[in-house]
Amino acid sequence: MDDINELSSTDLIAIAQKFYTGTLKGNGKLTIISSETKPLSEVPCGFLSEHVILTVNFKADGEQHRVEFFVKNLVESLTEYVAEFGVFDKEFGVFEEIIPKLAPLSSIKWAPMCYLSKDNVMVFENLQDTGFEMVTNNYGLFDIHHHLVAVGLLAAMHASSLIYEKQCCAIKDEKWFHFLNENVYPTDPNAMKNRTHKYVVDTLAELLKKIPKYLDRQNEILPKFRKLMHRMKDLVQPSTEYRNVFSHGDLWCNNILFKYAKFSNGTNINDRIPVAAILVDFQLARYSPPALDLLVMLTITSTSAFRRQYLPRLCDAYYDHLSFELKNHSIEIGTEFPRLQFEESCRFYRLVGLMESCLFSHLTLLPGDLVLSSTNDPEKRNEFMTKSKTDVCVKAFDTDENYRNRMSDMLIALVDEYVVPELCEGF
Repeated sequence: MDDINELSSTDLIAIAQKFYTGTLKGNGKLTIISSETKPLSEVPCGFLSEHVILTVNFKADGEQHRVEFFVKNLVESLTEYVAEFGVFDKEFGVFEEIIPKLAPLSSIKWAPMCYLSKDNVMVFENLQDTGFEMVTNNYGLFDIHHHLVAVGLLAAMHASSLIYEKQCCAIKDEKWFHFLNENVYPTDPNAMKNRTHKYVVDTLAELLKKIPKYLDRQNEILPKFRKLMHRMKDLVQPSTEYRNVFSHGDLWCNNILFKYAKFSNGTNINDRIPVAAILVDFQLARYSPPALDLLVMLTITSTSAFRRQYLPRLCDAYYDHLSFELKNHSIEIGTEFPRLQFEESCRFYRLVGLMESCLFSHLTLLPGDLVLSSTNDPEKRNEFMTKSKTDVCVKAFDTDENYRNRMSDMLIALVDEYVVPELCEGF
């Protein structure tokens, strides 16, 4: 972000005024004293935008205030890629049209306040100021306590969609429904994302070749694996069989922030007790069955061993939270979203959770030094996002134990359950 060049003095006044009247409940005019920006982190926390902390000093009603905001600014070298991908347009629409209608229907807050959407810049509340933070130093994994908080949060968001449709009208009939059109796996065969999806599948195939247990069966497994992965565009479309809701679509660890009990100690995940969470980054929002979001989140942020132990418990917890949210609006979950339908959808989207965990994590789990060296100038960053990442992913697999273990765990779970012929008929 070229310091503050993307934001005018009028923008700064609008941001500060919205904060002053909305958060501080002030009702007077204000004057901007100064503003400054600094990078959120030396290593990119996102791949399509730069993340910056904007500090605004303003005066209102005789008092001075210093407030920090979180800014997402489109990386200039990715303008063409992002325009076709549609992520900024989607997130603008979600925060302008959808969240203001759904969020008030929930008992808990599940999305941040957006103070400005303009061109290629979005300005949000700085969640760190209210105690929210990412899970760090745990390789993208959540423990059972973080998962229980996260499924409750997700249930609240999904419930708001069901409540809205019960009280108002079907989301698919709203004029803003186009903001929920699928943009990660488009059905248009000529879409740019279909080309990049092929690159990802090629990369995953190369990683699969390096897993010892499949060395003697590569010729059998790889064609079926590729065929399966290219089904994603069909599997993520709105369902004709299961109930659909407003869904996040990008639930990896960096997009779920947690707040901790004040008596928590240290920075190790096992020493901290999460008491609340919030979702960020709605650039991939879609309209799909709740189980798609749920199973993607539970798979990306866990190991196969963890899921064998806790998956039923977490799905039960999600459904209980969903029931609670609906009951607050006098809606019986048994009528609106029967348990049997939910359980069937969870079984179906278990496959998609495994597929998406591989498709997302080959990128999100890359070691920071490799990401930094691959994105440290505009040309490199553009090539990193639009071309094949096989070389860097293979390097990470060969040199980074965590990356190798996590990617192997995901790929093995997917292959053993859905690709190996004796376990999966018909693929």
